[in-house]
Amino acid sequence: MNAQMLQVRQERLKLSPGAQELVQAAQKAGLKVLLVSGGFTFFAEYVRGLLNIDFVRANPSPPPARGRRGGGGPRGAGRTRARRAPRAP
Repeated sequence: MNAQMLQVRQERLKLSPGAQELVQAAQKAGLKVLLVSGGFTFFAEYVRGLLNIDFVRANPSPPPARGRRGGGGPRGAGRTRARRAPRAP
């Protein structure tokens, strides 16, 4: 876990209104709750702890950065694209 991820969690991760009540009502009714996230496990596990969610499925958190950071740019940044061969005259 790096400082930037902690900062994002503290500043930007907000629960939707009614989330806690929904999870509690579902569990009181005997249901299990699964959080499925397109985000990282770092954030999903944090929410799991806040709401006492039963199961979590999310993307693995990125490994700690060493030296150069990667993956923080816009989509496609750093990717090479195949070029088409020039058309014959």
